[in-house]
Amino acid sequence: MYQKTKIAQEIDWFTVIIFLIMVGFGAMNIYAAVYNPDASYSLSHMLLKTNGGKQLVWIAAALVIATVIVLLDMRFFSSFTWGIYGITMLLLVAVLIFGREIAGSKSWFDLGFIRFQPAELAKFAAALGVARYLSRAQVDVSRYKNLGVLIAIIGLPVFLTMLQGDTGSALVFSAFFVVFYREGMPAWIMVVGLSIIALLVTTLIMLNDLWALLFGIIFWGGVAVLAIQFIDFFKRKKEDRPKYFIFTLCLLLNASFLTMSYWLPLLEYDFEETLKVSLLSVSEAKHNLLLLVAAGGVWLVLSWGIRFLSDKKYHWTAFVGTIVIATILCVAALDYFIKDILKEYQRNRLELLVDPTKDPRGIGFQVGHSINAIGSGGLWGKGFLEGTHTKLNYVPDQSTDFIFCTVGEEHGWAGSLFVLLLFLLLFLRLIHLAERQKSRFSRVYGYCVVAILFFHFLVNIGMTVGLFPVIGIPLPFFSYGGSSLWSFTVLLFVMIKLDIHRKQEIVLAG
Repeated sequence: MYQKTKIAQEIDWFTVIIFLIMVGFGAMNIYAAVYNPDASYSLSHMLLKTNGGKQLVWIAAALVIATVIVLLDMRFFSSFTWGIYGITMLLLVAVLIFGREIAGSKSWFDLGFIRFQPAELAKFAAALGVARYLSRAQVDVSRYKNLGVLIAIIGLPVFLTMLQGDTGSALVFSAFFVVFYREGMPAWIMVVGLSIIALLVTTLIMLNDLWALLFGIIFWGGVAVLAIQFIDFFKRKKEDRPKYFIFTLCLLLNASFLTMSYWLPLLEYDFEETLKVSLLSVSEAKHNLLLLVAAGGVWLVLSWGIRFLSDKKYHWTAFVGTIVIATILCVAALDYFIKDILKEYQRNRLELLVDPTKDPRGIGFQVGHSINAIGSGGLWGKGFLEGTHTKLNYVPDQSTDFIFCTVGEEHGWAGSLFVLLLFLLLFLRLIHLAERQKSRFSRVYGYCVVAILFFHFLVNIGMTVGLFPVIGIPLPFFSYGGSSLWSFTVLLFVMIKLDIHRKQEIVLAG
């Protein structure tokens, strides 16, 4: 039942104060990032022409947006969820036609006084959509039908954002799977997802030795299967061994296919030449992948056949065989994606992730100077407006994607720790707000906000210190930009608005 609530008494001022500190400290560092001690600006020029001045204008507008959101009826966002979602998807389509291409990404509307990126608004729309769908009666995330609908809700903006060439913004939507898990998604999906991520990282590291990785996967997977089954054979009771002996013979046949997949590529080479190279890195021909998949396919068929012909309880071969084939396909797909789909600058960023020191005068220039800038700050920093890397423009995009460099250089380890603690307090507070909601719509939306902000925080700071590739996403409430600041403000203050009415249930139709 909806009831009027006294806003001043119920609003979570702790979160509001954290927000104000963040945008204030962010504006100070943006000013420092573009500060020119030799320039003399009028007040109007500073506000309209410099990043530091314009950010103050964006902050003032953000405060107006926050105030309007707090004064709106709490039912507005749940009632108009699909309208907001639909309009946002239309904007994502429109930017493909009328948008302006910047840095290889056609994802911006150029309005003259500001550039607006609809992908930022899409995160908010997707959060509303996920919360709205999950708040329906009898929606169980553990059911694959319902999970499919949720994936479709976030998948549409991902697809449209990828068409724009904005891979960084598209990756943010992967954070929603944390929300799905919180609401009941089967744990094995998270395990598989995290395993795939680990596999992708491994593949990136071994990209130049891809065939060694593929051969290693199928060979050592087979070794693991045989070892497990033989150990299990000797643990069986005597009366069960005749039946299991047939199973073991099938395993030996299975092992022969593994051996063929491992040694067959060697036959293409002269014997003396073969001796000069490693057994796990002899093939670079793409058709050898077909050999691997063919041999693995036979392995998979045998594995599942053996399971049903012998003893269904003992299905290690089928289990491991399935994992190995899926792994091979994932590695091959990533190889194709990196070499044939990604643009050159995107491939360079991935290579830089594996080796941050690569090409320090080329693709590694940005990350190298970012790390140097942060490290040069020491314990207490060089002081406000005293950053030498900042003044000499060593780090491109320092007021946007690399704003954390300014914090590290001018405020040192202490200032960096202060920023990290601010985000930690914000995340913990938002989780607390989400958990105390009576309405499922409000709780799910709260977790969506946490997931989106945390992804931005983790990747942005990670890429400034060389732990993540440079994918061009802003640091919430710190990076320069009107559309990003406003989208984060909307995300946060809608949650604050919902929390004001936390004791009330939002009744939704349908």
